[in-house]
Amino acid sequence: MKKFLLVLLVIGIQQVRTQSIEVGLFGGGAYYVGDLNPKSHFLNTDIAYGGLIRYVQDKRWAYRGQFTYGKIKGDDASSGFMPERQLSFTSKIYELSFVSEFNFLPYFTGSAKDVFSPYLFAGLSGFYHRPTLSDISLRDLNTEGEGGDVLGEDTHKVYSLYQIAIPFGFGFKYSFSGKFAVALEWGLRRTFTDYLDDVSTQYYLSSSTITPGDHNYDNIQISDPSLNHEPYMQRGLRASQDWYSFAGLSVFYRFNLSKRGKCSTFNN
Repeated sequence: MKKFLLVLLVIGIQQVRTQSIEVGLFGGGAYYVGDLNPKSHFLNTDIAYGGLIRYVQDKRWAYRGQFTYGKIKGDDASSGFMPERQLSFTSKIYELSFVSEFNFLPYFTGSAKDVFSPYLFAGLSGFYHRPTLSDISLRDLNTEGEGGDVLGEDTHKVYSLYQIAIPFGFGFKYSFSGKFAVALEWGLRRTFTDYLDDVSTQYYLSSSTITPGDHNYDNIQISDPSLNHEPYMQRGLRASQDWYSFAGLSVFYRFNLSKRGKCSTFNN
């Protein structure tokens, strides 16, 4: 009985010792998958960076809050999906995410033996985006008639620039010193909007009736660069939602939540 209690005590002390807070920096790339790029991952990847704080519960579970900035792009010409459409966009993404991490192997930063592990993560995030073309806000132009009166009852509500997403992915952690570690990670964001790229439904103005100088000319030229479509012709695929991704490397530093035991029995 005494041996059993001693084992429980050792396990309990080890459990407490692995609890810690880690802070770090993230750097890498961001890209998007949607109407202007329906299938090619890492196409038009641009910069992404941010900061994170992680609560380590034990050798298997950790919980992370992270702020990430990224820049995503889409272009019919580069994706080759519908080059005749000639649409493109750029958007800055500001994301605040909260995720749970599960380590496949026992791991904690600063361990003498549990120094690496692949891991999975999933959670919830909120983000802000604003699709632009040459620094012009595409939403403000109502390129598909959102919130306007061109199509009367057929118009839909202006889409929000504030959205939520489900982040998930996998990575690999490695502890290279008593306090520092790195993690290589790839994560996707399943959004609930089809307007990361400002493309979703149909054309809404006739290019044949618009001439330079008309107050709607700029809207038409951006909504339909080829000037070769009529109202109600398909412009995007509303049934599918857009995705974006962050991938890169994090470097983080560990702060213990409890003092290290002096007894060598408990050293890892």
